[in-house]
Amino acid sequence: MEKSLETNNFNFRYFFSLTIDIFKENRKFLELYAFILIPALILSNFISQENLLLRDKIIFSAIYGVWFTIWQIAFTLKLEENIKGISHNFNIIKTTFKRLIPMIIADILFILIICLAFLFFVIPGFIIFMNFLFYKEALILRNKSSINAFSYSYNLIKGYRWKLFTYTCILFFASSLIELMLFLVFRNYQYDLFVVFLSSLILIFIWVFFVNVFIYLECLKNNPKPNEKCSPEAKNEVEST
Repeated sequence: MEKSLETNNFNFRYFFSLTIDIFKENRKFLELYAFILIPALILSNFISQENLLLRDKIIFSAIYGVWFTIWQIAFTLKLEENIKGISHNFNIIKTTFKRLIPMIIADILFILIICLAFLFFVIPGFIIFMNFLFYKEALILRNKSSINAFSYSYNLIKGYRWKLFTYTCILFFASSLIELMLFLVFRNYQYDLFVVFLSSLILIFIWVFFVNVFIYLECLKNNPKPNEKCSPEAKNEVEST
């Protein structure tokens, strides 16, 4: 499925609509990845238990981290194929494990940078977070190194930081409200499979939304003419400026 991304449509409603369309046209694909994600979400809830030993927390956190990272890489690679109507000329399973270690390193660097930023300065912390919003997509989809993924993200969002901050806030508060409603309606909702499945769909929706934005921004940087549409064969690299 190829989506026509016009360069004059950078607004929340447009990306929300694109995401809904992708859900409608790829329901089985998305449901499959939602089910694959369920064990990771259950494990995440299990780790949060207060009575769990520190040693067990570390072990299960490591298992969760690897599982979720593998899911992120494989899902994002397949998602780009569905969004752009293309087929990657490489084995996705092999590529997933090839990019696993660089992704783990990038995630650790990101956590350290964000923790240090928020520890000393709250507002600069948010700015740094937004600058590096697409480091995962850069590493997974454009095969950037653990370090270069951050600079790629920084160059990509120039001029769009505050709009992206607004989109992030909207999705965060909306998903938090839904989670609160689930908490009020269901008992032990962390372990109810139906509820966990809904939570995984929410996470996937947000993920699809931002992958759409990532692909759109690449299109915009490389096709600056108004109303020009992205092509699946269009150059995907964003030059540093």
